[in-house]
Amino acid sequence: LAMLAGGFEVEEEARHALIWWVVALLMHVFSWCFVPFIFNPYQFDWKSYKDDVYHWANYFKDIPEPWLDWYKSRLDAGKGFRTSLTSVVFSFVVFSVGYFSFIKKMHLLQS
Repeated sequence: LAMLAGGFEVEEEARHALIWWVVALLMHVFSWCFVPFIFNPYQFDWKSYKDDVYHWANYFKDIPEPWLDWYKSRLDAGKGFRTSLTSVVFSFVVFSVGYFSFIKKMHLLQS
């Protein structure tokens, strides 16, 4: 934005690249901010809108009880070890695939 305001000198080729980068960034920000409202099927229902605003405002207040109650209701008693063992195995598989992909790419770059 400083470049667009004439704040510093940039070559013509870099100026066009920066302009498109700023356009892409603004489109990204716009989509994150407004697309949920565009694709919300209840966007014109006043009661749903009031409920959404109420829940959104309470999310930022110092009222963690509903979220804590929801989290505790999702925990299954006696299944913690099985769940954590599954998470460890899954994490190991994901890490292994990433590690060996990285090693293979480094090997290809060195040869």
